[in-house]
Amino acid sequence: MLKKNKFKKYGHKKKFLRHIIVDDQHRLLYCDVPKVASTNLKRLMLILSGKITAKQFSSIPRLTVHDNNPMLHLDAFDLTDILKIGRANYSKFIFVRHPYERLVSAYQDKLAGDNTFFQKVIGREIVEKYRKKPTQLSLNNGHDVTFPEFVSYVVDEWKQNQRQLDVHWRPASDLCLPCSMEYDFIGKFETMNQDVDFLLQRLNESYLSNLFKLSKTPTKTTLALWKKSIKEISHQQLSDLNDIFAEDFLLFGYPQYTDE
Repeated sequence: MLKKNKFKKYGHKKKFLRHIIVDDQHRLLYCDVPKVASTNLKRLMLILSGKITAKQFSSIPRLTVHDNNPMLHLDAFDLTDILKIGRANYSKFIFVRHPYERLVSAYQDKLAGDNTFFQKVIGREIVEKYRKKPTQLSLNNGHDVTFPEFVSYVVDEWKQNQRQLDVHWRPASDLCLPCSMEYDFIGKFETMNQDVDFLLQRLNESYLSNLFKLSKTPTKTTLALWKKSIKEISHQQLSDLNDIFAEDFLLFGYPQYTDE
């Protein structure tokens, strides 16, 4: 169960509580970890809570899912209500992914792709700070950040800002505090289909299983990209990444990679 003293400890930490999505109907709490099929998991939560129908699963826009989501997060509750949720024995679940595959996925989606928002806000900063002779085009657009430059940015942000990394590449253990929340179920991206099926069976909602079928291709793709990317970064950068994601490796049973 959710222990009262745990919520007293974290009740004031909005940055933690805002990642916890609440489904009162099923007494369910989901901690959202970006880049771990979070869009579809949020869609699933919307269906379970009765906010949308199963027919709307694929059609509901990503903007609605992430920015205009009608579901409540724990940071919307006052401490008294949070403690009531704790006493009501809500089930808690989280889905995780190999930290480096998640990191590569975030890089590809936010900086190497066509996400002009991230390129303008973060990409330009990275180019200005880490590239020796940037072109004016790169300084203006931040559209061509390399993976080693991105890693340098992540490492420095981690060291300088006391774990205030962007949520898309912040360690899952830092986002969702598994040592404090005592999750009832921890699913993995690598076995997403089976794990979602198991979760839905526990909720007596197995009819939704066919909606959530994740292709294995993204995992293979990001794994191949990481194996390519690891050759581009320095030994020190890899060592720093191992330090940053040390708790994720330990808590979720993922192996660390080396450059050997």
